[in-house]
Amino acid sequence: MSTANKIFCKKFKEERDALEKQPTMGEVGKLAKEHLSKDGWKLWLTIQMIIINENQLNLNSEENLKNLKEMFMTFLKDDSLEKEYLSKIKNQKVEIPSETDGEPLFHEA
Repeated sequence: MSTANKIFCKKFKEERDALEKQPTMGEVGKLAKEHLSKDGWKLWLTIQMIIINENQLNLNSEENLKNLKEMFMTFLKDDSLEKEYLSKIKNQKVEIPSETDGEPLFHEA
């Protein structure tokens, strides 16, 4: 039996295992901890990876970091990013990040 804390995950619209700690610094980390389950955060990491790779984003660019943050906010509000990015890889094997490598690919400045 799991003793993990539970949270109502905004992404999956059901109760799931909560993140144990804020997954990143700043507002994104705070919102993720408050609204996403472990599975919801893994889904964001997968989408974030696709966005960065597909758009060849330079993570040293303040503008790119700002855009990723805006995309995260969109991710929390609706499922448009899942539809846009996950549909592109539907027939490809994509490894979803595990809990141990769940570090975000960017940190807020």
